[in-house]
Amino acid sequence: AAAQKRGCTLSRQNAAHLLSLSGNDLQTLHNELEKLCAFTGSGEIIKATIEQVAVPNFETTVFLMANALAVGDYSKAQQRLALLFAQNEEPVAILAVLSSVYVDFYRVRACEESGRPLSELTAQFDYKGKEFRLKNARRDCKLSMQALRQSLQLLLETDVALKSARADGKLLLQTLLAKLQSVAEGGEAQ
Repeated sequence: AAAQKRGCTLSRQNAAHLLSLSGNDLQTLHNELEKLCAFTGSGEIIKATIEQVAVPNFETTVFLMANALAVGDYSKAQQRLALLFAQNEEPVAILAVLSSVYVDFYRVRACEESGRPLSELTAQFDYKGKEFRLKNARRDCKLSMQALRQSLQLLLETDVALKSARADGKLLLQTLLAKLQSVAEGGEAQ
């Protein structure tokens, strides 16, 4: 309805895509819709336009970065990290969300390998209302259990380095992404 008031149309599917990208904060969605309508002028707001114009929220950007790493798209992961840096996001906050994604990957892989249903994870951990994270982890993570263990160790080491040294946080995260990529490709992180 808001798009129609501005001379545009937005399908339910594309509205859902906008929500998944920008989050569910009403003010943010209003601003993104204003921008999309201004960009489109009139007519249908298509998925490609949403991806080109809408700014992903912080958590979505980190999730997309983790997914890119999990499927071996190092270039896309680096682009997402660069976007986060351009938005002046704190390295510690980026690492916290990235770590949570890898924990989700690990829990889902462990659950699957043990032959248990994902619903057990919802009961044992705080996934109530966030079950989509488990479904996304199942869909997106192709890493082995060994690769996930190595990745979690790298995340821990980076967390300790970020919080205990005067090291450049951006450099630590760039190095971490390279190491996670190496693990994802089946190599050992150096």
